[in-house]
Amino acid sequence: MAGEVGHGPRPPTPRLHEDEVAIDDRLVGQLVSDQFPAFSGLPLSRLASTGTDLWVYRLGDELVLRFPRVAWAVPQVEKERRWLGRLAPGLPVALPEVVAVGRPGRGYPFPFL
Repeated sequence: MAGEVGHGPRPPTPRLHEDEVAIDDRLVGQLVSDQFPAFSGLPLSRLASTGTDLWVYRLGDELVLRFPRVAWAVPQVEKERRWLGRLAPGLPVALPEVVAVGRPGRGYPFPFL
């Protein structure tokens, strides 16, 4: 990936679930480059606190990537993809817009937003 990746080495993220899949900045950068080449030059950094179901990465100044940590969190990605666009027009506040949906690849087994 052409952009900066993270802010230097950091300790691995502690596993929160026994069945959690492995992911790191390099893998995320490769998935973005493979599937969304238009975004491959943007800086990429994992957010420090991402909850228990998903890893969250900042991509450039305006985009966020959400990766399920475990299989049982995958339906959450589909629910967000389906509902954010439907709910947004009826609400008085801005909601995130799904720009693209990533697919499994390079050993990462789940779709991602």
